Amino acid sequence: MKSRDSEEKRVRKNGKKAKRKMV
Repeated sequence: MKSRDSEEKRVRKNGKKAKRKMV
C-alpha cells in the first residue's frame, strides 16, 4: 500500500509520463 501511494504521488507530478506508464 505504501508503494502505491508513492507511485501515485510521482504520477501526479509527472502527469503525462505517469498516464503513459499506467496505460
